Amino acid sequence: MDSIPKILYKYCNRWGIDILQYRRLKITPFNEFNDPFELAPRMRPDFNIEDARALTRDLGFQRALYERTVALGQFPGSFDAFAEMLAGMKPDLASKLVEDHPKAAAEFRLSHMGTTSKEFGLICLSEVPDDILMWSHYTKGHTGFVIGFDTANEFFAQPPVHQVDYKEERVLMGLVADLCEAPPRLAEIITALIKTKSRDWFYEREWRQLHNLAQCLSCRDPQRGNKLVHHKVISPAAICEVIRGSRCDSAHLNELLAQREFAHVKCRRARIHDTDFKLVLEDV
Repeated sequence: MDSIPKILYKYCNRWGIDILQYRRLKITPFNEFNDPFELAPRMRPDFNIEDARALTRDLGFQRALYERTVALGQFPGSFDAFAEMLAGMKPDLASKLVEDHPKAAAEFRLSHMGTTSKEFGLICLSEVPDDILMWSHYTKGHTGFVIGFDTANEFFAQPPVHQVDYKEERVLMGLVADLCEAPPRLAEIITALIKTKSRDWFYEREWRQLHNLAQCLSCRDPQRGNKLVHHKVISPAAICEVIRGSRCDSAHLNELLAQREFAHVKCRRARIHDTDFKLVLEDV
């Protein structure tokens, strides 16, 4: 398991006040992030007839194919009946898998993010509170604030929080073969996809927590075009620090932080350094 920093930070624009006001964190599906490379694997080009033949004999592949066929309404019978039918099709099926692989791999790479986003979302945090690029991008030009979370709080124990790996190449995936792997191996592949980003994002020093949207609180937000949004409740005890931006109008923020539940929270302000391109975090 990754060694988690004592504090992880959330850069917030004005909507971030929701975290303090309602004690909840937004869970964001992958297709709502600004990076189109999220969950986009690099597909294996070497799927051959021997691989395809081995795959057609794999029980996991057969069951996955059965469930998909039933879901499409193309087979009404039991799995045993399907397996028996499949036995007579294996030579032709193997050839078809090899023939269709380039197209299927391309389609999977393009559709995977959208499919996964219907079921899962992320909480994204950073281990640094003073990056000027993130202050500019995510706090709407320093008009927002940053919230620090105590990672010793039970909220961060489960699901686990993963440190993002910044790499030159995307995760290599074998489509059909990998999707039919045993659960531990498949979980490794999914975790690698979740935590791998381009080196260009290294400055964010990001940590991620994956959540099942079905286990989140969901509601329509009239202030965002009645869009469906997802949240997880978080205890005020998990919030240990709030840093106001240099352009932040902090009146509402001050009212919330004056509540008894936030008496323990350390308050700071980000000030532009007098001479250098950096921020100075001062206690308030």
